[in-house]
Amino acid sequence: MRLTDFPSNRVVYTTKFVALKQEEITYVSLDEEGDLQVLGRNGPDIKNAMLVSLKQIITIDETILKIANIEIGQAYERDNTGSSWKLLHPTSKSG
Repeated sequence: MRLTDFPSNRVVYTTKFVALKQEEITYVSLDEEGDLQVLGRNGPDIKNAMLVSLKQIITIDETILKIANIEIGQAYERDNTGSSWKLLHPTSKSG
């Protein structure tokens, strides 16, 4: 499924650092429960967690749309916004 196949108001788990553009998006996952997680290099941070819409995430960094397909249990990672997305094994930062 492409990210554009999700409704634009789909809830995304992220951090305030990503939401406020203080950290580049380097990790995108669709976990086993179907939740989208969009994180930066520092990974999940419960103290700074935020829920935003997919539309907000795409506005922050539209290069996440370069992820061709994401299925339940998959995660993608990259070094920075200039790097290509790489599919990871189902093991991820979301644990």
